Amino acid sequence: MPALRNVTRRLGHRRWFAAAARVLVPADRLVSRLTRGRGV
Repeated sequence: MPALRNVTRRLGHRRWFAAAARVLVPADRLVSRLTRGRGV
């Protein structure tokens, strides 16, 4: 997964990425909890 790692490193330095992560991570946890980990 070197390509994914490179993309993550590049995006990690962007302010918008940090702001998006603050919203998306809790939303992902909520969806996972509601679907009991089955995904959507």
